[in-house]
Amino acid sequence: MKPTSTYKPTWYLGLIFVDSDQRSFEVVKTIFGDISQPMSYCIDLDNDWSIESEPGDHLQTAVGFRELNVEQSKLIIQQIEKMDLYERTGHLKKI
Repeated sequence: MKPTSTYKPTWYLGLIFVDSDQRSFEVVKTIFGDISQPMSYCIDLDNDWSIESEPGDHLQTAVGFRELNVEQSKLIIQQIEKMDLYERTGHLKKI
C-alpha cells in the first residue's frame, strides 16, 4: 500500500462523470478511512466541496457526488470499490 502522501485519489474533487442514463455528476466529497467510524477531520472548501478523514493515514475509501443541472440534488455517498466496479462495467464514465 502506498503512503497517502504520494497517493492521488482516482475519484478526486471536481471530477465529472456520466452514468449509463447520460446524467452528469460531480465529485464534491472525498472520504479517507472507514466510513462507519466517526470522521475526525473535515475540511470544507469552495463550491461545497469537502474532505473528511478519520485519524491516521488512510487511502480514499468513499466518495460523495451530486447530480449536475438538477436543483437541490442530494449528496450520494458510495464506496470506492463500487465506483471502480461501475466504471469497469461501463455504467459510469469519467469525463
